[in-house]
Amino acid sequence: MQPQDLAAVFDIQSLAYVSDMVEALPLLAARLQSAPDTAWVAEQDGCIMAYLAAYPSIGGRMSALGQAFSPASAPNALYLHDLAVDPAHAGKGVAQAMIAHAFAYAQRQNWQYLCLVSVQSTSAFWQRLGFVVQAELDQQQTDKLASYSGAAFYMIKDLYAGV
Repeated sequence: MQPQDLAAVFDIQSLAYVSDMVEALPLLAARLQSAPDTAWVAEQDGCIMAYLAAYPSIGGRMSALGQAFSPASAPNALYLHDLAVDPAHAGKGVAQAMIAHAFAYAQRQNWQYLCLVSVQSTSAFWQRLGFVVQAELDQQQTDKLASYSGAAFYMIKDLYAGV
């Protein structure tokens, strides 16, 4: 992802999420600046179809909705904060390809986990990809989870489980 992609990223976010979960363009720019190596877009014929904004983290930790990224200095996880696909490109496997890219990136870093907050009834999708709900959270993380509208679940995937 590059700064010139942010308008398209914002447009996709606006199409993919309920209005109270759309995060402001300046926040998207600040996140890109804080974690540029883990912000990706999927393009076809010069058109951005999807994006994934992530950052180096610690398993069991998350960002509140609307909060700036705070990449960990000694990460063991890649936190997938925001994955969205333009509805015009839904069902083409773009999301799975971006998740596979994130998985490979995290493995190259020798990190143990991928983690995220599942919103808008997406937990079954993430479970099919091997993520599990982590229900036991400390109060700070529980408060962050509560910042998301509707049902939200912190989910984690151990990259080396069963290996």
